[in-house]
Amino acid sequence: MLAERRRREILALVTRNGEVEIQELARRFGVSAMTIRRDLKVLTDEGLLERTYGGAMQPDGGMAELSLDDKRASHPVEKEQIADLAVTFVEPGMSVLVDAGTTTFAVAKRLVAVGSLRVITNDLATAQLLSDVEDLEVYMIGGRVKTGVYSTHGEFAVQMLSSIYVDLALIGCDSFNAEAAMSRTPAKAAIKQSMIRAAGRTVLVADSSKYGHHSFQRIAPLSGFDAVVSDAAFPSADAHALVDAGIRLYLPNSAELADAVEP
Repeated sequence: MLAERRRREILALVTRNGEVEIQELARRFGVSAMTIRRDLKVLTDEGLLERTYGGAMQPDGGMAELSLDDKRASHPVEKEQIADLAVTFVEPGMSVLVDAGTTTFAVAKRLVAVGSLRVITNDLATAQLLSDVEDLEVYMIGGRVKTGVYSTHGEFAVQMLSSIYVDLALIGCDSFNAEAAMSRTPAKAAIKQSMIRAAGRTVLVADSSKYGHHSFQRIAPLSGFDAVVSDAAFPSADAHALVDAGIRLYLPNSAELADAVEP
């Protein structure tokens, strides 16, 4: 296949799926990963794609996805603040869906102290962390493992989620604003939407750096979450505007907001 035709087909795949991965493209077209990297570089230089860790996405897809190590190093204090608040929604005896991500992983670490929980997750790190903890019953959602991120996604994962019901889902996002929580790709959004449908209550956990940005795919209206948990750096004016609009927003060290949205 000529390089020009292959690049057109890569663009078509990105348009349809929101993102592509280098290894998958190499298998699909029967070429080396290095060849695909050259294709992606050409398309990126032309402004047609945005490179991500292990692949590429549409250039209007929002913030580029970081590697897992970079995510863990990003806003660690804020993630701990969020985890301290989010775990208060969890009670012994609950079944809890824990979304993939480093913020939700921070919450997962605190589930160890809650005990007597059934935890379902699509995050390999979370499953490994909790699988040997006494009184925790851990289920791993099946599906394809995403390169460099180590979470499962795809149709298998969506099918499993459609067959379960849980008390609570802890959901992450790539960006959010006053209208909606958003994800970089349709595949990620589909998992999160399935988690929302499977849960009696939903809590969005997202640090303040993600607020006010847009990503390619809407997950759900912000008003559709039972609670939104963020960190102390969340802009005060935006926080009060959200609460005034009926969003149940929880921030650390903010008594006024806490009083307004008592859980």
